[in-house]
Amino acid sequence: MVVKNPLLSVIIPTYKRPEYLSRAVESALASMVHGELEVIVIPNGGDSSWKSSLRKWKENPFVKIYESSPPNPNIARNLGLKLAKGQLIRFLDDDDYLIPEIARKQYLELLSSEYDLSIYGARTETADRTIHGVFHAPLEEDYGAMVLREKFLALPFTTVYKRACLADVFWNEELRIPEDEEWMRKIVA
Repeated sequence: MVVKNPLLSVIIPTYKRPEYLSRAVESALASMVHGELEVIVIPNGGDSSWKSSLRKWKENPFVKIYESSPPNPNIARNLGLKLAKGQLIRFLDDDDYLIPEIARKQYLELLSSEYDLSIYGARTETADRTIHGVFHAPLEEDYGAMVLREKFLALPFTTVYKRACLADVFWNEELRIPEDEEWMRKIVA
C-alpha cells in the first residue's frame, strides 16, 4: 500500500537519540487513522543509531525514511517539508511525542476551520515522567501578534500547519538557536 495523498505529514528529524525515536514515531502513527498520514523520519549527520529504533516499521508504508548527511536538524526539516504530501504538516523532534487523542482533535479542529494553523499546549518531562513545565496554548487568536512579541514561547511541535500557509517557507539552515522563533516569524512574514 502506498500513501498517495495523506491528510497529515509528520516530519521527524533525528540525530543520536534512538532511545526516544521509537516513541515519537509510535505517537505520530497513533494520532491519525491508518492511511491518513505519512511519518517522514530524516536521520541526519551520518548517525546510524536510528536503525534499531525503526526496525519494526521497516515495511510500514506509512513510515518513510530519508537520510540526510549533514548533522543539521533544519536541513532535515526542510528535506521533510519538500517530501511531505499531506494537507497538514507537523514537525516533531525525535525526543518529543504526541498524545494521540489530543493531536487527532487538533487536526480535526483545524480541518474544519478557516485558520491556517493550530497551536495547542505542551508539557516538558524527564524520561521518568517527572513534569518540569506545562505550557498552555496561547490565548490570542492572532498568530502574528503572538510571534512578534518580544518574548514568546516557540514550540513548533505544538503547531499543525495547513500546507498553503507554508508555501516557500523553509527553516534557516545556518541558524541553530533560536531557529524555531525565526521559523515562526517567517510564517507571519
